[in-house]
Amino acid sequence: MTGKNANVFYEVGYAHAKGKLCALLTQNVSDIPFDLKHHTHVVYDGSASDLSAKLKPKLEWLKGETQKRAEKRLSVSCATGSGYLERGQHMHNGEFTLELTLRNESDARSPEIEAYYVVTSQAWNLSYQNTECPYDDSERSDGKKIRKHLVNPNIRRLAPSAFEKLKIDCRKTLWTSWSGEEQSEVYSAKGLLEIEVVTSEGTLPHEYSIQVDFDEIPF
Repeated sequence: MTGKNANVFYEVGYAHAKGKLCALLTQNVSDIPFDLKHHTHVVYDGSASDLSAKLKPKLEWLKGETQKRAEKRLSVSCATGSGYLERGQHMHNGEFTLELTLRNESDARSPEIEAYYVVTSQAWNLSYQNTECPYDDSERSDGKKIRKHLVNPNIRRLAPSAFEKLKIDCRKTLWTSWSGEEQSEVYSAKGLLEIEVVTSEGTLPHEYSIQVDFDEIPF
């Protein structure tokens, strides 16, 4: 806001009209107009070091506040269908459907939804609308190997109180003849499923404990 730049005033007004949180900076308190005095400003001495020291906590607050707003507006629920077991001579594969429901809980349009990520162990393969989901394998600092699957949404923004459902097919090899393990009539898979909803206002992480039993007759 230093120097009362007209372009900056216009941009701040536009951002406020869109409901965006802003970090307002100035080198001179006298440059703050009367209709912005009720907004917190970061006042610094003009040096990069002073700006960095004062702006960092402000950005941390903005990040946390944006996350809280998005979480209040968008809720995610998770449901799993029965697991189906496909038995072959040398391999048993299990498959189940993961159903995600994303709901806009607010009375305003949701932020833009850019992608969904489903995080599993590296044993799983996921597909959405008959297309295999791209994935990236990595290892966490605790040594756990994970697979991050990308799901592209059909709907980019949700109207007030609207929802979107995604049905994702999840498949895993449960037994092979060369594994040295005993084959079974029924298998069970359980663990922690992580889902990340990437929006224009930040990433919303969710965790769910799931357990799926796989049988040739899945009911």
